[in-house]
Amino acid sequence: MTSQIRRSSVSISDNLAEGFGRETNLDKKRFCIMSKGSLLESKINLFMGETLATLMLKKQLN
Repeated sequence: MTSQIRRSSVSISDNLAEGFGRETNLDKKRFCIMSKGSLLESKINLFMGETLATLMLKKQLN
């Protein structure tokens, strides 16, 4: 899970940088949309990691 979070996080800035370098607004928009997808992927993976850690901690305490 850690490596997936790392990859999707890097993908956010990579897509924004690539989109910024594009000539047409349509291309820029497409890369912004891909960045948003990577952001949401990072967000859900962080949420899942936090949830799993909480569940594991609760299991250890019981």
